[in-house]
Amino acid sequence: MSLQQRTPPSNILISGSESVSGSVPNLSAYDDEDSYINVNPRKRKERTEIFNYQKDQQNFHREIMSLLEKFGQTQNENLIMIKEEIHTIKNEIKIIQSSNENLIQQLNQINLEIEKIKLNYTGAQNKIKAVEDEITIIKNQKCTCFLKPNSLPLVNENLILEVKDRFEREKNVIIVGISEKNDNNYKNRRQHDENKIMELISPLYVNCPKPIKTMRLGKYIPNKSRPIKVFFNNTDISKYLLSNKHKLPETVKIFSDQTPMQKLFMQELKDELQKRTANGEKDLIIKYIKGTPTIITNKTNKKN
Repeated sequence: MSLQQRTPPSNILISGSESVSGSVPNLSAYDDEDSYINVNPRKRKERTEIFNYQKDQQNFHREIMSLLEKFGQTQNENLIMIKEEIHTIKNEIKIIQSSNENLIQQLNQINLEIEKIKLNYTGAQNKIKAVEDEITIIKNQKCTCFLKPNSLPLVNENLILEVKDRFEREKNVIIVGISEKNDNNYKNRRQHDENKIMELISPLYVNCPKPIKTMRLGKYIPNKSRPIKVFFNNTDISKYLLSNKHKLPETVKIFSDQTPMQKLFMQELKDELQKRTANGEKDLIIKYIKGTPTIITNKTNKKN
């Protein structure tokens, strides 16, 4: 706020005895304080347009600040919403990734199962072919001269039953050398056999599944141990046990489950082997070739 002093009287001497006129007072002309008190300062009038401009400026400043505050609040709310949506999207992505990983694992497992099925199918085809070859040999050697008229359908039916029986028996093994529990209750004896079998094969076959069935062959006689027929649900277990039977204790033997025709054919091979050995042939052995027992020359012993 600016102050304007009154114009002093014209008869006041300034700079000695000189008198001047004008709006600028010479305060040095006043000799005492009483004379200076007579000077009456007055307030300059403020211009109306300047006051209105300042008021408009203040209103504009308040409106701008209000708009900025609202804008900032809106932006904060939008940022919070965006963060929540991003968090939700991340969780959904994690769920999708987890689902994809589970799906990939399932697909890999399905592919493994398909490969196993293919291998089993190929093995089954090879076995059927070997059985067919063996049956053809038997037919040519033993059955041709004894066939009666109109007996061919019966022979074919017997061959089909033989093939089916062999396919089912390939899942089984015969174990000899496990002591039998002396108990009249057959359930207790069977439980004892199952426990002994698992103790025997677990070291050979890691995580071996429990047999679906076990049974002793022959009639129960106290203080006498009978062979045990062990049933599995696939041929892989029986094949593995037969290929690793040399790892079993010496008192325990394991054999394949053969049909009566297979046993007859093996006995004939043994008789033939004995005759040929008696006639002077050396280094003859019986070896399974593609699932069929055959008499061959042991080349290893022949070289030695």
